[in-house]
Amino acid sequence: MYETGRGLFMHKGIDGNVEGYIDLFSFNGKDLIILIDEQIAANGSARILDVGCGVGRFLVECKEIWNDQVQCVGVSAYPYHSLWEYPDEWKPSALHERLGIEIKFGDAQSLPRHFPPESFDVVTAVHVAQYLPDPMAMLKGIYRVLRLGGIALINDCPLKTSNEDSRLIREFLQREYGFRFGSRIFQEAHSWDVGLTKTRKRLLLPITYKKVVKVDPGWEPSEDETFVVYKYKPSK
Repeated sequence: MYETGRGLFMHKGIDGNVEGYIDLFSFNGKDLIILIDEQIAANGSARILDVGCGVGRFLVECKEIWNDQVQCVGVSAYPYHSLWEYPDEWKPSALHERLGIEIKFGDAQSLPRHFPPESFDVVTAVHVAQYLPDPMAMLKGIYRVLRLGGIALINDCPLKTSNEDSRLIREFLQREYGFRFGSRIFQEAHSWDVGLTKTRKRLLLPITYKKVVKVDPGWEPSEDETFVVYKYKPSK
């Protein structure tokens, strides 16, 4: 509930104060509002995709700020907006319809199944990657649906590999694609905030799949979660 209700700004959530996207993301020294303003200035409008959008609060706040200058789309694995626990002011279905916000239900690891290539100017993903079996599949999908010159911001993205392979993967993506990484800790494991501008048609990740592991996530219900482990393997 804490994460699914995030918006652009900090607000009072069901579980207390919830920091907003603007507090989580920056890229090349610019916060998210400036980055979206730049996309609007460059293209006349901006099409925004929020992966793991929860109840869509971020998209609602984007429409409230930029109105017809932005088109807002969200992807969620679960229809959180229909949960009965939300008070009336948190039930966004009618608000989505009025503002023209589109919410799709699907797998964050399969974005090209839902959207055509190069169809968004801005893509965000808050607290999604660390829960996915294959976060690199989401990263590739985000790059594919992003337009040339568009930006993507992803937080808490684990590379799920050895420290040395992690360093080599990050150095490759920084050198070849201009990715920027900021380190953070999630559940005692290293993950990364990722910022990028799409500069090439395709993203070729220098990885291969090494193995599949199961881990106990440490919360109830305590069911094992499956993750893939990557290995650095640049193309020849």
